Amino acid sequence: FHAMWWDPNGKFPANDKFVKGFVAKYGRLPTYFSAQSYEVPRLLAAALRKMGGKFDENDMLALAKTMRKVEF
Repeated sequence: FHAMWWDPNGKFPANDKFVKGFVAKYGRLPTYFSAQSYEVPRLLAAALRKMGGKFDENDMLALAKTMRKVEF
């Protein structure tokens, strides 16, 4: 048993755009794995923008903290 954090029928603009684009390209509804593959790069990009593009690979904590606060 697990709780699903995402629903392809969710009614908000970003979800509609993702689902419509996915269906147009692949001819089926996306799975939650597909949603994760879409969301994670968006989250990382938003966090890196907030950090001014400056990221030290030895300081993952700074990236993690920024990811928790960023809106995307």
